[in-house]
Amino acid sequence: MNPFAIILAAITSQVLGFFWYSQMFFGKEWVKLSGHKNSEKMKKEEGKIYTLNFLLTLLEAFILSRFMALSQARTILEGTQVGFMAWLGFTLTSMLTTNLFQNKPKKLFYIDAAYQMVAIMVMGAILALLS
Repeated sequence: MNPFAIILAAITSQVLGFFWYSQMFFGKEWVKLSGHKNSEKMKKEEGKIYTLNFLLTLLEAFILSRFMALSQARTILEGTQVGFMAWLGFTLTSMLTTNLFQNKPKKLFYIDAAYQMVAIMVMGAILALLS
């Protein structure tokens, strides 16, 4: 377990999310589909939200690093494969189950699920590279 790799993986995931949900990429469509409003309450709690989001991403990177160790993934390809399998087995299945009951637009689901897939695969690559 490399603490630097875990922190770097979490930071990279956050940066990816910043761009993924920016106006340059999927941000406009995501806001429209999600009905998200930049309310005063949201602006006041933005610091808390991003802090908690980063802490959760750190936890995700830590757990992924444990999966990497258990599977003995050492190459970038193996790291992305472990990331993909974690996404497929845990993230995607949880997101699909939730989506079945929320009745939200499929395109919103695709934007979010694709981000989660890319983020965890990139984290897997970083963790493998720096392990």
